Amino acid sequence: ISYTITGDVPKVASVDTVISKYEVTDDLDETRLEAPSAIDVTLSNGTALVAETDYTVSVDPPTLQVKVAFTSPGLEKLTAAKKADANVKVVTKITAELKKIGVNMDLKNEATTITNNGGGGGDTTTPSNPVHTYHGNLRVNKTGDDKKPLAGAEFQVYECVDQSNLGKGPLTVGGVDKWTTNEQGSLVIESLHVTDYENGAEVPATKKYCLVETKAPEGYELLPTPVAVDFTRASVGGTSDVEGDDVITQVAQIENVKSTTPNLPLTGGAGVGLLAAIGAAIVAAGAYIARRLNRA
Repeated sequence: ISYTITGDVPKVASVDTVISKYEVTDDLDETRLEAPSAIDVTLSNGTALVAETDYTVSVDPPTLQVKVAFTSPGLEKLTAAKKADANVKVVTKITAELKKIGVNMDLKNEATTITNNGGGGGDTTTPSNPVHTYHGNLRVNKTGDDKKPLAGAEFQVYECVDQSNLGKGPLTVGGVDKWTTNEQGSLVIESLHVTDYENGAEVPATKKYCLVETKAPEGYELLPTPVAVDFTRASVGGTSDVEGDDVITQVAQIENVKSTTPNLPLTGGAGVGLLAAIGAAIVAAGAYIARRLNRA
């Protein structure tokens, strides 16, 4: 997750003064996020800033409070930039990985900018607007046509428009790109982004997630088409009313039918090779019989 904090620069008090303070603090959610993997600070007008020279960065380990503080050289650059461009902004980008969703889909973040224009007055504290990020889990319940759970089904997940129009994928989540149902016929894909809210705003829910079965349970047919799943905030949260699940998990009930050719492999190159060998044997037998008939 990347948070971009765009802060105004205070008007310089006078021609001879220098902005005396510019700090950005962001209290990241330490229960849901890892420590930041990157923190970058730039000026909107292109003025170059150098970490540890123009500004310092600190991260408090227990609380994950991020603090960016401009140094004296940085404040001089900031003052000059403000005098040259009244609309210049400080842009702070903080990137951190999500480690778990938590008790609800909504991960809220707010930052604070503390400034002093150097005119001898007090500091000015300005909160940012709150930013929301929504994630959910996707649980697959796999059963046969007798409603009994099926273990050993493998799935990949794609972004899609519908089951006939796959897009980005197969997706990798937490270093995994394939999931297998357990003895209870269940698997969980954690921390998928919802489809109706991106970059701090609602968007049309034109995207879904599609489950593609790559291996069927033993004795069952492979699903012929992907399974499309709605993943809006309402559909994920509403599953609990129907399935008795929690408010952060969408549930897909998927049924397989028994194979009509249980003695043949259902997936992979081995099945193709076996079928090819059987076909070749039939052709060879036919040719041999034809030769015998011709000689008779």
